[in-house]
Amino acid sequence: MAWTQQWLELIAPDEPHKLERRLAWDHWADRNAFGEWLSAPPQLETSQSKAWQEALSRCQGWLQGAWDQPLEPVQANEQRPFVDLWLPIRDGAAAELRAALERCVGLDRIAPIVVDQLADSLLNRLCAI
Repeated sequence: MAWTQQWLELIAPDEPHKLERRLAWDHWADRNAFGEWLSAPPQLETSQSKAWQEALSRCQGWLQGAWDQPLEPVQANEQRPFVDLWLPIRDGAAAELRAALERCVGLDRIAPIVVDQLADSLLNRLCAI
């Protein structure tokens, strides 16, 4: 089965236009080139791959550690779908950033709101996936 058919069946079986929109978001004008890229093995160097796997493991740990967190109230104009899912990663990443900043420059030199704004930006991006 072609990757386009698989994508349509898994992601948007009743809305085929969403594939074109998704490709346009990432500036893929050629479906075939995207299909080749999609089926190619990852091209990460070993050190990058290891760092990526470690980061994913930390995210997995944050998610597993928050399995019993209560759900956020649903709002009619919700701009961040699945925010409940991504909050543990946002909070974990913010804690890691604070710790790294404290080691490097000291937290007293950076306003706490800066880390919160960066973490919220991450949360917004994750919710857009």
